[in-house]
Amino acid sequence: MNVIADLFPGFAEHRIKTDGAEIFVRTGGTGPALLLLHGYPQTHVTWHKIAPELARHVTLVLADLRGYGASSAPPGDAEHKTYSKRTMAEDCLAVMRALGHERFMVGGHDRGGRVAYRLALDHPGRLSRLAVLDILPTYDYWERINRLYALKIYHWTFLAQPFPLPETLIGNNGEFFLYNSYFPEYEAAKHFTHTPRRVRKLLLKKREINKLMGATQRAGITLVPLSIYFNDRGIAKVQLGLAKGKRKADKREADKERDWKREQARLMSRRSQD
Repeated sequence: MNVIADLFPGFAEHRIKTDGAEIFVRTGGTGPALLLLHGYPQTHVTWHKIAPELARHVTLVLADLRGYGASSAPPGDAEHKTYSKRTMAEDCLAVMRALGHERFMVGGHDRGGRVAYRLALDHPGRLSRLAVLDILPTYDYWERINRLYALKIYHWTFLAQPFPLPETLIGNNGEFFLYNSYFPEYEAAKHFTHTPRRVRKLLLKKREINKLMGATQRAGITLVPLSIYFNDRGIAKVQLGLAKGKRKADKREADKERDWKREQARLMSRRSQD
């Protein structure tokens, strides 16, 4: 017995190819078309309790966003375009067109809500109604965020880091890697040498990893490489430091103090000359 299918009695299943993905969809009911988009980390199954009642009034289209559920998960790219809300919105447009719906209603929850309003912004003529549940526009979030709220949604700033930092940290179980370092090729090497700029894994004991991870979880703390050297056995060693960023007000005060010290030194130099 297919347990998930049993949650949607009378619904049909579809697999629709879009530009770069294959989207899994369930459809049921009759009437004007309503596309529902789930949030993170759900799938289309999140709608199963209300689907039967909605199907009495509309043609219900329940899709798994790309990367979720039974839809395909194409490899990501450095610019994150593969999983951008605009790309996911284009998937939705292709799905609805394939099902014969040129104009339709859309409802989205959480991440699905972001896909829904991206779809409305890019293709306003294709939507007759829009409902966005439990979400605010991304731009407004970033504009209003402060240091206190950033601590509560730290995963936003973490996942917004350039590729492949978040992916590597998530997928490597607490290991540490050095990025953007440059080690020149060995001049004496004939054929085989290393790649000068590549990601390098740091060998740390579990105790050290736990200590560093605990320190970097504090507000404003980041881990930075200070120096790289080779010991007497030819093994590369990296000196790491925990750094705390300054707020803009702190930086302004530091700049004022530095400028004042320079002015003091200039005045004292003039006095000594007089």
